Amino acid sequence: MTRTRFHQGLDELKRRLLIMGGFAEQAVDRAIHAYATRDVELCKRVLEDEKAINASEREIDEIAVDLLAMQQPMAVDLRNGATSPRARRHRRRHESRSI
Repeated sequence: MTRTRFHQGLDELKRRLLIMGGFAEQAVDRAIHAYATRDVELCKRVLEDEKAINASEREIDEIAVDLLAMQQPMAVDLRNGATSPRARRHRRRHESRSI
């Protein structure tokens, strides 16, 4: 029996994580540049962009919870899905350090 819907959900989760990671990477680059150039407006933009990153994080949480609740994954699937919260925490730690 194929788990097409579950794997589609995992693919969507991965896609959103990569997008959020890109946003976080841009935020870190902007924060470094803003600090180096003492650009107050860019600092404000970095802080404003954090709202989009936080919204993306909440969406990722919802997708992950829905996958767990609706698809009843097996142990191997849970190991793959468990990397999502770890990746998010890692991203948050780096983002917070940059701001």
